[in-house]
Amino acid sequence: MKLPFEISENRAQSEFLPPAVAPDGRLSIDLAGTIVEIKSGSGSWLGEARDRYGSFVCDEARPEITITHTGDEATMTAQHGCLSIVHPGGRSAQVAARQGTDVLDGVLRTLLPSVIAPDLMVHGALLSDGKRGFLCCGISGSGKSTMAALFPEAALCDEMVRLAAGTEVEVRSLPFWQARPGVVPLAAVFIIEHGAEHRRIPLAEFEAIQELRRHIYWPVEHPALMRESFKALTDICRDTPVFRLAFWPDPSVWATMTEGL
Repeated sequence: MKLPFEISENRAQSEFLPPAVAPDGRLSIDLAGTIVEIKSGSGSWLGEARDRYGSFVCDEARPEITITHTGDEATMTAQHGCLSIVHPGGRSAQVAARQGTDVLDGVLRTLLPSVIAPDLMVHGALLSDGKRGFLCCGISGSGKSTMAALFPEAALCDEMVRLAAGTEVEVRSLPFWQARPGVVPLAAVFIIEHGAEHRRIPLAEFEAIQELRRHIYWPVEHPALMRESFKALTDICRDTPVFRLAFWPDPSVWATMTEGL
């Protein structure tokens, strides 16, 4: 089924880059406007990180988060009983890994909610028609990756986004799991589930808040940031239509999603 819009050079997956790393052992990535600097003495591991974050790799800039990597898993485990340490203040961490970036992924997910607050880190897939964004949230297995696979031309990410309230609610893709950089105004939020037919039900503001809050990574260790983040959520649910969406895996769901928007 041909979508009722065109987007040039859009792909659902990250555009992986050659594993070339700066000679000083540093790599910068852009997490939807938050710069993360990764330091390591291992060129091969930095190459893995560069491959992992693909088109989110950026030129060196002033970082808001600093991650220091070591390949010495044994010492880190012996001293701390784990493979990562997040330091007080939430803007730096140490990770240990001989290979692979799973530990780094986990640390960034932990750090980001408090660093970006009152912006929200939301578990959801982001689709765009080139002008507007449609955020699909749901528990694991509800169909986020399915939705992204149905519309590869429109999919910016299938796992996690950064959501900001302001004069215009804006949503940005984050590089977890499959993603490419993108930022669009938010047109609607869908709480999705699999169903025998397409069915869209609008939610009242209170219902929308109750549903969407379950899919947010909150800065729970920072009460002041929690208050600011929850206000951002209420503002978003006041200004943006939120729907419960049942769907079966067919591109015809696009018409149901966007009707009247």
